[in-house]
Amino acid sequence: MAIFLLGFCPWGNGLTPLVTMFKGFGMGLSLTTLCSINGLKGFGFFLLAMIPGFFVSSASLALQGEKTFHLSANVFKVIIKKENISLELREFVEDSATCLFIAMVGSVVDSVLFLLLYFHFFNI
Repeated sequence: MAIFLLGFCPWGNGLTPLVTMFKGFGMGLSLTTLCSINGLKGFGFFLLAMIPGFFVSSASLALQGEKTFHLSANVFKVIIKKENISLELREFVEDSATCLFIAMVGSVVDSVLFLLLYFHFFNI
């Protein structure tokens, strides 16, 4: 959602990579926490349960980032440089809906794998 909103801002090109880095930072923090508390079991759980959903949602984030980059550059040209170009907002929203669907699939994959593998790895 943050990357979608950055598409409408002239400074979105500079901030979009920060959102992507924040997601990577969160995954790294999750891996570190799982490994420090559970050792090799935590690493195995991360590889089997979290990485597949992470790849799908990261692909969605990359696609949305590309669309945001182009729209944000056009918004910058219209607002700052006063150029007369088409912003193609309808296409951006349609592409964003596709990216949102891919992110939803990644979340479902992440949730299902988490629920299936959690009790296998950790005895609670």
